[in-house]
Amino acid sequence: MQYELLIAGRHLYGKRRRGFISAIAFISVLGVVIGVAALIVVVGVMTGFIDNYQKIILNTNAHVYLFTYYHNGISKSDSLVAELEKKSEVVEATKFVYSEAIVSNKKLIEAIVVRGVDTERQSRANDLAGKLISGKADFSLIQVGENKFPPLFLGKIIAENIKADVGSIVKLAFPQGKSRAGLAGMTVRKFVVAGILDLGMYEYNSSIVYLTLPDAQDFFDMDDRVTGIEIWVRDIFNANIVSYQIRYELGMPYRTSDWIGLNSGLFAALKFQRWILGIILTLIILVAAFNLVSALIMIVIEKRREIGLLKSMGASNSSILTIFITEGTLIGLVGTSIGALIGVGILALVGRYQIIDLPIEIYQFERIPVTLHSGSLYLIIGFALLISFSATIYPAWRASRLMPVESIRYE
Repeated sequence: MQYELLIAGRHLYGKRRRGFISAIAFISVLGVVIGVAALIVVVGVMTGFIDNYQKIILNTNAHVYLFTYYHNGISKSDSLVAELEKKSEVVEATKFVYSEAIVSNKKLIEAIVVRGVDTERQSRANDLAGKLISGKADFSLIQVGENKFPPLFLGKIIAENIKADVGSIVKLAFPQGKSRAGLAGMTVRKFVVAGILDLGMYEYNSSIVYLTLPDAQDFFDMDDRVTGIEIWVRDIFNANIVSYQIRYELGMPYRTSDWIGLNSGLFAALKFQRWILGIILTLIILVAAFNLVSALIMIVIEKRREIGLLKSMGASNSSILTIFITEGTLIGLVGTSIGALIGVGILALVGRYQIIDLPIEIYQFERIPVTLHSGSLYLIIGFALLISFSATIYPAWRASRLMPVESIRYE
């Protein structure tokens, strides 16, 4: 095997290599480099989008939601919460209120979604402190002048749109509420902005407002009823199974939904795009493999006399086969290694520096998210090496079948 490797290396890097053959070998290496680097970059970026969307969604939403078919919400929710938390699959359950409303400040108005969270118990739902960019997570009444007002927490885009800051007194309006002083047929209440939140996604920052659960129940005239119950499970990827089990056990009039089903369209689209782009970029590697076949065939033609001499000196067909398979494998190995380094380097630069600005209203992120799992990297490298190796088989077989007399007859 030692002399086969030596001969293969001299074929590719020897000083007497012909320029045309060298150019073909260089193009073959370049094709593999481009294909591997492009595939790594695309997989890293698309995986980054999927992982970041999943992280933000799970950071802001529960794994499973329990609702009722009745329009007035769930009553006796405390007993339901206690029952749900007895399940081994459930980590936590908490009550919430969820409804649309209007927020206004300085004659600026925004349509928003109000989420009332149970602040009387420590839970993931009311863990707003980590999302605050200004203010503090204080859920008690706030003194402003001679009056006290309930606290309210705004997404940062809403705060920008209505020119509100921490300490601003804003109004919430809700149609078909109690008959109070204010707009006809609407409930209007004043709140103090206790904090401004960054919820990680443009859609959330531009639509969600948080209240305490009692304030939300009073504002929407729900008495002790709630919109639903948020449930967190031990294995997030079994949320759909837990959701079905809860719905089956509780029966009518309860219904459930889970984060997988609620966002299935988004993740399916992203995964489909990743597969399509992966297939397209794999074609680049296949084109490089055809270039590799061409390069090896040209080397075989150029080295016909040398092959004949080696065979006449006792080299076996398997030795000739090994020489040319080694040549092609070396080309694939060099191209794959350089391409992997370039691809990982590009992802590192994109992840560290904001090279491209994304329209946040469309993509929900200001910069390109990057995540490259080691399994994906090894799969791409292994696939590129497999294609490179496969491309060597036919030219190497042709070289091994050359007859010594035919190889040197016209030399």
